[in-house]
Amino acid sequence: MNFHGMGTYKDMDGDLDTIKLKISNFQGKNDREAYLEWEKKVEWIFDCHSYSEQKKVKLVIIEFTEYTLIWWDQIVISRRRNGERPVQTWGEMKVLMRRQFVRNHYYKDLYDSR
Repeated sequence: MNFHGMGTYKDMDGDLDTIKLKISNFQGKNDREAYLEWEKKVEWIFDCHSYSEQKKVKLVIIEFTEYTLIWWDQIVISRRRNGERPVQTWGEMKVLMRRQFVRNHYYKDLYDSR
């Protein structure tokens, strides 16, 4: 308890773990802004829950559809074939996804527009 007789922020936010938040589907269309918006929403959901990194990866994969599902299967197959370990964290997954769905020239465009 803090000096005001209230619990800590963590105590007050503890009920967020009980709220069911759904990650929306991601199709992987060529829309950078759509990907970045989707990623941000996923981040907000993960901020509300104390999921393990492996669970975060699994929760995201479940919501892949269409092109993204095919793309992810190819990532898994390629990594297995090359003797690489599977993607184990949301951070690793974001790097792969940004490389595929955002591309470097977009970051250059963002930087140049400042």
